[in-house]
Formats: sequence, structure tokens, C-alpha cells
Amino acid sequence: MGEEEIVCENCGKKLTESVIKYLEENPKAFDGRRLCYGCQKEFTKQRSKDRKLKKTFGDSLEEGKKNLKSLEIPRKLFGDGDVIQIFGDSRIGKSKLAVQLAKEAMMKGDRLLYIDTERNLSEKDRLMLKDNYIVCLDIVALKELVCNLDDSIDIVILDSIGMPVLITFAEMSPKERGEALLMMANIFGTLKKWCFKTGGFAIVTNQTKSEMSAGMLGRGNQKKKLEDLPPFGDKTKYIAKNILFMGLVERGINLTHSQLRAWGCRDLAKGTTVADIYITNEGTRIEWNTNLLQE
Repeated sequence: MGEEEIVCENCGKKLTESVIKYLEENPKAFDGRRLCYGCQKEFTKQRSKDRKLKKTFGDSLEEGKKNLKSLEIPRKLFGDGDVIQIFGDSRIGKSKLAVQLAKEAMMKGDRLLYIDTERNLSEKDRLMLKDNYIVCLDIVALKELVCNLDDSIDIVILDSIGMPVLITFAEMSPKERGEALLMMANIFGTLKKWCFKTGGFAIVTNQTKSEMSAGMLGRGNQKKKLEDLPPFGDKTKYIAKNILFMGLVERGINLTHSQLRAWGCRDLAKGTTVADIYITNEGTRIEWNTNLLQE
């Protein structure tokens, strides 16, 4: 009885003595598979193509998972591993809301990073955030910070993404404005990628695109409502898939009542009330619309 033929695992062709000898001397070649000379060439060609794609576009990401303990309602509404953008006019309590969310994250034991680009928090709030708080006033430094986020962080709050650009936006040339907006988009995209890769959760505040810069005056000199204006940042609004508008409901001597409403969300119609925020001297209270969890 003759010796058993050794054939190619891919096409079934009989292997030549020279191919068999090479495979015996290099057992890890071609991922340990027994391939004929023709299939070896195809394997090498495909591997080279895959390496070029990897060099050009980078590694594909696997979705990460974290066992987060805080912000249960917004995570159920919008999902883990993603970015929420909250935008609105000035002085309506966006930072107060952000600090309250940060406080909950810390109390529940999640690892938090609060990035303050406005230096607008009270000393009391800064002390409460402790080592979880960092000030970053420059857009270039912010980009560097976001690009190097630690994977062990659970929740990132960026308050806000627009202010570092808005501070000098009026003085910029058209080219500089375009570059600044692209940098904003890069920061948003990098943060979204970090969320997906780690399973972390990010909340980003932003300003409303001003009517002056947008030239958005309606007929009869009637101004559009603030909630009809997009968030500042041009195309960056398309990166975050869950965007909430924060609008003022009531402002009194001892109370500011604002409301979070869906502006551009995957699963919520525009204008849907997501939460009511009550800000007093005693603190900030968030009343989530829990009816949305039952729909």
C-alpha cells in the first residue's frame, strides 16, 4: 500500500514534495494550514491586502461592556456605549444638570471624569467633584485629552464642547473657523469611539447656534425659537445620535425650571419631554419622564 497523499486543505490538490518540505520546516506558515503553491499565493495576496486596509483605516473595534451603576434612566433611554449631547441657551442650568449627573455617578461608585472648558462651576461644585474634575480651556488641549482617555473611566462629562471655540470664533478667519469646527467633529468622533470601545457613557453639553452667526431670521423679522436652531458646531450635530434640547420653562427668584426635550434622537420624536430640571439654592433635582421606559 502506497503512502497517503497529502492534499491542499483549500482546493484538494496534491501537494508537491517541495511544498511539503517547506511546510514541515515552517509549520506556522499560512496560519498552520497545508496549502498548495497556488493557494499559498492567494493567501499571501489576501493577507497583504488586509494589512494595507488595516494601515489605512485602522483596526475594527469590538464593542466594550461595563457594569455601570449610575445614570440608569438615561442609559436605558439612550443605550450604553454612546454619547448624549445636551444643548441650549446660556444661563438655563446645563452645568448644574451636568454636575448633578456627575454627583450621582460618584455616589453610585462609577469612575467619573468631568472636563470643564468654561471654568464656570462654583467652588462648592469643584470641591465636590474632587480629583474627578479637570479644567481644559483650549480646543487643541481638549482634543489631546479626549484622544488619551483612560479606558478604566466609566463616565465622561464634557461641559462644554462649544465654548473653547466660541471664545475666539468671531475673531477667526473663515479658514480658521472651518479648522476649528473640524476639530470639534474630531473630538466628538473620538469620544464616540471611546464609548463604543470601552462601553463607557458620555454626556456633552453645547451651546445653541446663535441667530447672528446663522443669519436665521424668519419673514416679518420674526425670530425662530431657540429649539428650532441647531447646536453649535455645524456638522458635529450628526455625530451624536441622541441630542437633547434644554429649554427654560420658568425662572423665579428662588427657582429655575428647565426641561430636556428630544431634538434629534434615535427612538424619540422631536419635542418629547425627557426630564424636568429644578434648580434652587438647595440643589438640583432631576425628574425623568419614566413613562418613556414603558413605551
